[in-house]
Amino acid sequence: MDLIIVRHAKAETVLSKPDGSDFDRTLTNEGVSNIRALSKILKDLTDHQGYKYIKIISSSSERTMQTAGNIAEILNIKDIEANDNLYHGDYYSMLPELISENTEADCIILVGHNPNVYFLTASLCDVKLDFKKGSFACVSIDENQSTGKLKYFVSSDIIDSAYSNEDNVVDFKLDKKLSLGLSLEDVKFETDEISDNFYEACEIFKSNFEDPESIHQMRIQIRKLMTLIDFVKHDLTSDSFKHVHKSLRGINTDLSVIRDLDQFIFYLNQADTSDYFKNMAISQRKEHEDDLLYRINTDTFHDVSNILSSLIWINSDEKIKNVDGYIKDLLFEIKKNYKKICPENQKQIHSVRIMGKKIKNMIEIFPDAISKKILIIGDDTKKFVKCLGNINDYYNCLKILDILYKLSFKPEIDIYENIDEEYKELKCYFKKLTKSEFKKIDKKKLFENN
Repeated sequence: MDLIIVRHAKAETVLSKPDGSDFDRTLTNEGVSNIRALSKILKDLTDHQGYKYIKIISSSSERTMQTAGNIAEILNIKDIEANDNLYHGDYYSMLPELISENTEADCIILVGHNPNVYFLTASLCDVKLDFKKGSFACVSIDENQSTGKLKYFVSSDIIDSAYSNEDNVVDFKLDKKLSLGLSLEDVKFETDEISDNFYEACEIFKSNFEDPESIHQMRIQIRKLMTLIDFVKHDLTSDSFKHVHKSLRGINTDLSVIRDLDQFIFYLNQADTSDYFKNMAISQRKEHEDDLLYRINTDTFHDVSNILSSLIWINSDEKIKNVDGYIKDLLFEIKKNYKKICPENQKQIHSVRIMGKKIKNMIEIFPDAISKKILIIGDDTKKFVKCLGNINDYYNCLKILDILYKLSFKPEIDIYENIDEEYKELKCYFKKLTKSEFKKIDKKKLFENN
């Protein structure tokens, strides 16, 4: 379940009330205008999430009920539940009851007061947000209902005073005024989750080391960690970033040797040739597999948790990170290097492919912190990365073939002619695959129009 925590919009002062009643204070014209503008942003965000049922619960005070009423009108929600306890109560202690009473809802919008909204998000997510009037935060609530993860925070600061007229509010541009984002705490949480996934894949490899899928999953998790570290590199000291990135790259290289041999064997099974090079590859794979298995069993394989613990952060957890901005920078670099991709430039292919993988990884890790446009681009990214990945695999197979060919020429081997013939056939086979994959990229012109 998602919880959207809203602080009421700007209201009149207590001094303006003849009876000095805080409970009956109403919203000012500016407050109404601002909350309607912010509600339009909230509608875009909730539509993007695709909630089936949204429940609005508000403090029973006049200013919070007015705030909730404007939100309900923009979001086309009929009912608002007034809750007297939200006027003075402890929101954090009330939350489990509110959730249990509204299990049919997949999103609750809670409209309340400061400092309660501040303390609620701080208690759930361990972040400190500047909850100005009209601001709202979305938190994904964990199953224990006592913790959560910040999805986004929208401060009322983004509403300029020029939008006092509601006709102008209609022209409010979401893409120019608001960037979805997340806190550094979210990144740290995800690194822990991905590390756990890596260790799970290691355990699977120990029980079924001949299955290439476990190696593939281990590499996926390491690459995701490398993407996350790159995403927050400006929030880390230079030395700790370089150390961790280099260490993770070393793990990826170790795993890639086995993965490349698996791919090589797979492609040879599709080719109409003898089994000489395939048997050699299987033998090489066995050697690397035994070495990796020994290192994992004796705990001498790289300790990912220990590597990540050496990160030194230079920014606070409250800093909101812009995922869209990071992806757009990568897209710009891809466009800039796209035309340089050619069959002879393997280094360029690898570099652009890594950029595409970073985009793909970020979309998979933080889908809720990414705009609709980037999500659409994500489909093209997957196709593009797959094409470059196939080309990269074919190049790696050619490298493996050359290595095995050189290993074949030993004094005790006297079948040079047969080996040479098979080598030439396989070389032509992989070059043909490479050329075919390049044609796919040329036809699709991916990213050209984005």
